[in-house]
Amino acid sequence: MELRGKKVLVVDDSESTLFILGYLLEQEGATPGYAENGFKAIEQVQSNNYDLILMDIQMPECDGIEATKQIRSMQVCIPIIAVTAASEHEAESFPQMGFSAFCQKPVDFDELKQLLSNH
Repeated sequence: MELRGKKVLVVDDSESTLFILGYLLEQEGATPGYAENGFKAIEQVQSNNYDLILMDIQMPECDGIEATKQIRSMQVCIPIIAVTAASEHEAESFPQMGFSAFCQKPVDFDELKQLLSNH
């Protein structure tokens, strides 16, 4: 996926992760949006047209799994990539939960860009 001109929602409860991923996305020409938990992500998706969502799994209030289920129930068909410290074994169930793919933390941005090109 060419990122230039794309709107990407970054969802994470870590300010540093939001900042770093947002900065890297901007460097690739994307326009990042931000949400610090799943509830905020759902609100953002309802009021914006994103091309992609990068979703943390473990967050307070509303985690990434619940947020993804709710976003999918709204018939939103854009790619949602889990950005998580989970192992590949733990992530095997992510597709059944509505995720398009997953990227392990700490994020290797070159690996993430390759993953995005597949979606």
